[in-house]
Amino acid sequence: MSTSRLRSSVWAGLLGPLILAVAVAAQAGEPRPGFLPGELLPDEGADHLPPGSRGSYRTDPPTSGPHSRSPARAGFYTKAPPVEEIVHSLEHGNIVIYYNPATVRGADLQKLKALAERYSGHWDGVLVVPRQDRQYPVIATAWRRWLRLKRFDEEALNQFVEAFRGRGPENPVR
Repeated sequence: MSTSRLRSSVWAGLLGPLILAVAVAAQAGEPRPGFLPGELLPDEGADHLPPGSRGSYRTDPPTSGPHSRSPARAGFYTKAPPVEEIVHSLEHGNIVIYYNPATVRGADLQKLKALAERYSGHWDGVLVVPRQDRQYPVIATAWRRWLRLKRFDEEALNQFVEAFRGRGPENPVR
């Protein structure tokens, strides 16, 4: 093997893994197919409803579908806003975390409040909303996705929020 070929092989052997590491790091913030948390659900559309109209949804809670012209604001709720406003928030790229107030309390509830405070943007916020559900006391939703949990799981919720926050179909900001 010639000297120049040997040098090229050495450089390729040294730089190849480095280039791969940089490429992986550059995409670390992007969700990758096959590694996304939660379940993908059917698209129920994104039509705006006439004022005062109610939406009809195939999933409960909904993850897409007809919605009001106004989204619900990011934040912590003790009373759920209208579902049609929640769906519009999902379209914006917000995450909605439903919690059962009968079972999610104390430190876990404070962690949910902190998520809503940390992510308060119009296009990439978190809404924490009460919901009576004994089977799944915590459900995280994004546009066309949900993660239903039988108990509070901070790590799973953080992964879901990081994967989908700001990535709604109306105005993706991440």
